[in-house]
Amino acid sequence: MLLGLADVSLFATARTLLGEHLAGGVTLDLSCQFIGAGRVGAPLDAVGEVLRETGRMVFMRGLIEQEGATIAAFSAALRKPSHRV
Repeated sequence: MLLGLADVSLFATARTLLGEHLAGGVTLDLSCQFIGAGRVGAPLDAVGEVLRETGRMVFMRGLIEQEGATIAAFSAALRKPSHRV
């Protein structure tokens, strides 16, 4: 579930920070470090940042937090979609 949240947050963050819709893009690599225990029933927040953007790739990292405590850290490489006609 945490990796799913991280993956969704990557594309939402890219959309928000880069203003680019990555529908059709793919996650090439996703690494996660589980840092602390979470509690069932409390909301989770994913906070991400873009490290670098190239013509075809976006490199990102982020944290999953719960009530101010870090639950997990993640980093990823996304490939932008091909715009074929």
